[in-house]
Amino acid sequence: MSNRRRAHALIFAGSIIFAFLLQLTPLPLALAAFKPYWLALVMIYWAIEAPHRVGLGFAFLIGLGGDLLIGQVLGEQALRLVVLVFIVLVASFDLLLGYTGIVSFAHTMFFG
Repeated sequence: MSNRRRAHALIFAGSIIFAFLLQLTPLPLALAAFKPYWLALVMIYWAIEAPHRVGLGFAFLIGLGGDLLIGQVLGEQALRLVVLVFIVLVASFDLLLGYTGIVSFAHTMFFG
């Protein structure tokens, strides 16, 4: 593995670990409603930036890790992240394909 690929892998893993840590940071009660869902933001970024690294299975595993870390119902965040990554991957396919007169893939997926 070259140094460049190793650096990209470290950035990828580091950003996910950092998102897990940010998920654990407490906020004052007045600001708790404004706390972002950090795992989702990081997964959206990586699904757009490097879709070959982020798949539905990976999103499910990250969501299970988030459920275990925070102590929520097992599978709640996992389902959330899988649906989110699916929508982002389908929409990014449309951005790559472009609107060239054919029915877009995302519209067919969501509207039949």
